Amino acid sequence: MLKSALETTKKHFIDVRKKISNIYKKSPRLFVIVSSSLFLVLIAITYFFVTRVRPNDDIFFLSSSNNAVFANKNPLFSVNFGKREDPNTQWVRFEAKATSQNPFEKDDSNFFTKVVKAIKPKSNYGIEMSLKGVNLSETENLDLGSKEETVKNVAEIIGTDEVKTSTELIDSGRVIGENSEEPVSKKTVLNKNVARGVDIEYQILSGLGLKEEIVINNLEEYAGDCINNFNECAVPLNEFTFDLKLDKGLELRKGWFTLKGVSTETYYFVDKDGNYVAHFLPSWAVDSLGEKTYEVSLNVNDKGNGNYEVKVTADASWLFSSDRMYPIRIDPSIIHDSKTEFDNGTFIRTASYEGARVELASSKTFESDSTTVGYWSLDETGGSGAYIKDSSPNGNNATPSGGSYNASGKVGGARTFSSSSDNIQTSSVNLGFTNGMTAEAWVYPTATDSSWNWIVSQWVNPNASTGSVFNLSYSTDYKPHFHVQGSAGGLHSYTATTAMTVNSWNYVAATYNGSTGVITIYINGTSVGSSTGTAGTINNVSLPVMIGKCPFDTIESVKGSIDEVKISNVVKSATQISNYYLNTVSRSQDEATSSYYRNGEYISDALDLNSTSSELDFSWVDSAANTTNGETPFSSTGLVGQWNFNESSGTTATNTGSCGASCNGTLYGFGSTGSRDAAVKSGWTADNRRWG
Repeated sequence: MLKSALETTKKHFIDVRKKISNIYKKSPRLFVIVSSSLFLVLIAITYFFVTRVRPNDDIFFLSSSNNAVFANKNPLFSVNFGKREDPNTQWVRFEAKATSQNPFEKDDSNFFTKVVKAIKPKSNYGIEMSLKGVNLSETENLDLGSKEETVKNVAEIIGTDEVKTSTELIDSGRVIGENSEEPVSKKTVLNKNVARGVDIEYQILSGLGLKEEIVINNLEEYAGDCINNFNECAVPLNEFTFDLKLDKGLELRKGWFTLKGVSTETYYFVDKDGNYVAHFLPSWAVDSLGEKTYEVSLNVNDKGNGNYEVKVTADASWLFSSDRMYPIRIDPSIIHDSKTEFDNGTFIRTASYEGARVELASSKTFESDSTTVGYWSLDETGGSGAYIKDSSPNGNNATPSGGSYNASGKVGGARTFSSSSDNIQTSSVNLGFTNGMTAEAWVYPTATDSSWNWIVSQWVNPNASTGSVFNLSYSTDYKPHFHVQGSAGGLHSYTATTAMTVNSWNYVAATYNGSTGVITIYINGTSVGSSTGTAGTINNVSLPVMIGKCPFDTIESVKGSIDEVKISNVVKSATQISNYYLNTVSRSQDEATSSYYRNGEYISDALDLNSTSSELDFSWVDSAANTTNGETPFSSTGLVGQWNFNESSGTTATNTGSCGASCNGTLYGFGSTGSRDAAVKSGWTADNRRWG
């Protein structure tokens, strides 16, 4: 058998050799060209498979001719670490090729357009980040009592607005983001002591992107006595400010991302054609005991020309809890991953959860609590006297003068102001401010007055030397402005650096911190500037609260609409303000009925709704028909036997299938079959039926 196989193979080989020889004799030039081409193709294929970059987590040194010190290269992205010309700077560059598969935006274009997008050449784009400051923020949320001022002073000492560090390559004994006790060898870039007790570590997610951890190490000084000696104590820092620089042609957008079954809003990067490049993962923090919090905000401030300021802030109350065990690790990471979870569905104000279910994302109006001293939702359609309800515990209802109800408010109804005399005013009230306050409102400006446009205020005179409290307004170029009158007569004021959008709803918030004298203004949940000031408590006098107009001038009034006005006697944190904005933009209004509802979408080719849904209306394409109950078949074709158990007595279970009475069933072992529910578990029942 073997001998025969060898003879056959030999014969075939001789035949092939003869054919090749004949080809060569007939056209030797063609033979050389074809054979050479095949040889070159073989070499090219071999070279490709040998040299191609595969998904990896390696980090390597670069030669001295490169601008960076270390690098990684994956098939879809590359990362550079450390500036060779400025070794004391914390710096990283993430570069990826754009792809038409954008997980954050639904592509409604036709098939031909999608094909053109897919085959159109894509460029590489880079994103550079550099830490520039580490500080302590949101201390107003801490219950520090008499230690508050001391903690702030210590934070100023150990915080920094000028980061100096080194960039080292080490073999770490752990994987970033994992709490496994099993030691591993993992190449890690370390920026050590970017601030006192704070390191930054980077690792590569093979095939996906860059994993970052901000490490707040354990310092013995955390337990030191800060009251008597600043030099022998320290406090952990929670605010990390980065400079973010985008390559020309790259854009930053907001979108939804699903991580471990939960959708949340995050930032992503696209080119000018909307092709996806990269995105930030949702941030979180974890201590050494594995206690995790997702109360970590990532806020971005546009500085123009592709430059941004990124602030990563961990919740101060969680960080300062006595339950915390250091080191604490904060995880803001950036990846290139065009895949999505949950059947590649698109999440629009919805979220996926473990257990394969989809729910509406959280959606809330302002909530009144013990810190709320005034809250006017402006949903009232009409009435007489003081019919504009104050939903705060103070109950300071207000009287409108002019203006009109607007059914198309941001949250339910709103109030529209068109003339210089239109306003809403309470009686004279003392709102009980002490050391801080927050003023918030939704504003839809359609034009500006000849001077300031007053949103809400407690004010008495233009000079504001005495007797006033606060006013929130905006300038003729639509930039929000905040005034606060100090109890000692000093005036605190600040105008934002960014303008509101005309003919659009803008969420405007302003805070004043009496401990520092600092005013911070926000538009749509993002800080647009802070003042520097002198500490001072707020002037506490009784004055009317006025909405939509300056109390002493007929030309400083709002032209447009105002909704959801709220005053609080605390300094709200950036996280609280951002969360409220994100919650509110998840709400919509029925244009036909003006009724208010929560809405969201989950778009998918297939969705298993499991067994229940609660208080939601779904629309879908049926793969079967709704027959209203389990006893009515969609089709009786081929149905031989069906027993519904609707009998009220006897021992016969009637068959409704084509088999008829010959397939009726007989009950055995039941003691009470004379009527329904004669005894528990003994016969027919109506009380426990599902249908029939």
